[in-house]
Amino acid sequence: MRIEHVTLLVNNRGATLEFFKDKLGFEYRFVNKHAWVIVGDQYIHITEDSGSPVGNTFHHFCIERDDITEYAKQLRDKGVELIDEDEGKAFFVRDLDGNLIEFMKPWNPDASENKH
Repeated sequence: MRIEHVTLLVNNRGATLEFFKDKLGFEYRFVNKHAWVIVGDQYIHITEDSGSPVGNTFHHFCIERDDITEYAKQLRDKGVELIDEDEGKAFFVRDLDGNLIEFMKPWNPDASENKH
């Protein structure tokens, strides 16, 4: 079992797709009228026709990156603001509509070192 996709509601689908490509480094594709950002074997569905975006909340999803330190540097170099950076472990960014996206080094929440 796995999560197949999440959906982001945005004001301008084209601008958001370019943000994901140019700033975050993800490819995208269209299937019929639907836009999909490719994240490994999973997807982010980008839509602008299902209501109004709800940005600037803590609602978010997380994408694992093995290269988290190098990726953070690449984003900074492209002018992307990193939020709550835990260097070498995780950070957040906001898209053009304020949707929060976390990037995190892989970890196992069930591992004994992560139990409180």
